[in-house]
Amino acid sequence: MPHQRLLNEATYLGADKILQRLPADPRPNLEESVHQAVREAVSYYAAGLDTISRQLNPLQRQRSRI
Repeated sequence: MPHQRLLNEATYLGADKILQRLPADPRPNLEESVHQAVREAVSYYAAGLDTISRQLNPLQRQRSRI
């Protein structure tokens, strides 16, 4: 599952960058929310790329199924 690993890594890195910019006090309370929001954003982006890829390369997708 390379996609799942990429999603997890992107989520962690994105959330970590945001959390580093916050003051130390609210970090623990916001950590889960920030990770979830970044995960949703990365998933949305990945789904959009997949949709665009299918629209631009319909023949390639059909050939790979054969």
